[in-house]
Amino acid sequence: MSYPGHSTHLLQPLDVGLFAPLQNAYGEAVVQHMKETCTGVAKGTFWAFYCAAEAKAYTKSNIKSAWRATGIVPYNPDAVLTKLPSYKPTHHWVPKVPTTPQSFKLLQTPKNRRDLCQQTHDAISHLETDPALSGTAKESSIALLRRLAHQSEAALTRAQMQKLKQQISGGSMQARRLQEQTNRSSQKLWL
Repeated sequence: MSYPGHSTHLLQPLDVGLFAPLQNAYGEAVVQHMKETCTGVAKGTFWAFYCAAEAKAYTKSNIKSAWRATGIVPYNPDAVLTKLPSYKPTHHWVPKVPTTPQSFKLLQTPKNRRDLCQQTHDAISHLETDPALSGTAKESSIALLRRLAHQSEAALTRAQMQKLKQQISGGSMQARRLQEQTNRSSQKLWL
């Protein structure tokens, strides 16, 4: 997951609900100290002020309100979107969640080459039998899946080769066997 640029002040719970109270509490402690002693903050006093400010700012209610203000818990994207100057909500947002076991299977991240190959095959089979797709849309979707699978295969091969090079430089016999396996598997044709 990643955030759009220049948006963390709206999207991250720490930025929204915890750092500002921490900054305020620490600032108040420093101002009070300066009024009383007419000196600044030294290394010895910093931690005392910071710990007191942290205890004051990081309360259970502040943490809960930070998650609520960013729309994470409970899930509410409008909590953030309404803070944007150009947003006007038109309807209540409801996430689309796949409901069929096959669609869940298609969404799983492959963990190895076999998973990648199997999921690519399953996805292409699903597209080929999907009555909602036809003609050019179906062909381009299948071609895209094959290109992505090929690129993923190539990335896996490069990563495995890099690992093997490191092992070979150490003189490992097992690395040579793994390199032979990698060479055989990289010659395997895709679908």
